[in-house]
Amino acid sequence: MIINELTLNKFLCFDDKKVIIDSDNALIFGNNGSGKSALIDAISFVLYGRCIRDIQLEKADVSLNFTIDNSKYTINRSIEENQRVRFLKDDTEINAKDIEKILGSFDDFVAKSIV
Repeated sequence: MIINELTLNKFLCFDDKKVIIDSDNALIFGNNGSGKSALIDAISFVLYGRCIRDIQLEKADVSLNFTIDNSKYTINRSIEENQRVRFLKDDTEINAKDIEKILGSFDDFVAKSIV
């Protein structure tokens, strides 16, 4: 999976932030409390509907654009009064089971993402 863009609105310490990654490899670094873990939680939230850390979200709106094998994926997930989620592969709607087949389970994600 190559992450192209992550957009966060009202997600933990990020009120309105867009992160664009223009490389196949990325390193997240920063001072304590700068939001490094929040970025990983946002990716986990948008993909699987839950954060890696034990966090209860009241409001959040996250969008993730990524590429796998020349296919472009967009996932939008938000919590307002209810949770809304939309999965797209090359602009065609797919479902959460399709994403899990491609990326693996939440537990797989946690095992591969946390260093």
